[in-house]
Amino acid sequence: MNARLLCLLAALCWLMTPGWSEPERPVLGREFDGPVKAVVDVSSGAEIGGINEGLEYLRRVRQAYLKSDLPVEDLDLRGVFHGEAATSLLTDAAWQRVTGKTGPNPNTTAIEELVAHGVAIELCDARRRRQGWAMEDIHPRVTLVGNAYLRLIDLQMQGFVYLFL
Repeated sequence: MNARLLCLLAALCWLMTPGWSEPERPVLGREFDGPVKAVVDVSSGAEIGGINEGLEYLRRVRQAYLKSDLPVEDLDLRGVFHGEAATSLLTDAAWQRVTGKTGPNPNTTAIEELVAHGVAIELCDARRRRQGWAMEDIHPRVTLVGNAYLRLIDLQMQGFVYLFL
């Protein structure tokens, strides 16, 4: 038998020994107790579970903070969308026209849920104009900002933590 196999067998025997438990190791939790301000820079059109990864990421960040017992009023979370991610913020009709797909925009429910829970979803208006989309093509719960890069810098200067996907 080779030495690697013997080591593996010894480790398995040790792990299967009655009374064995994983060694204690501290896990850090949320340490900052004040209000949290974070902005997520979303430019990718990639999807997780059928929706834009930026929307899913915003959901997960929000949930993590609520599970850490941060009061909901102490969380100011924003997503600034631009680039390929912009398409995910279209109305159902515009999404069908732009993507050539049938059915509703799969991102609509996530947009509505996030905004209803206080998460700001913002779209670069320069991208909207470059694409030739009308104002009515953008989901009505989405806020338009003049330029994504300027908005991201502005929010950071206001104390928002910058998160990039």
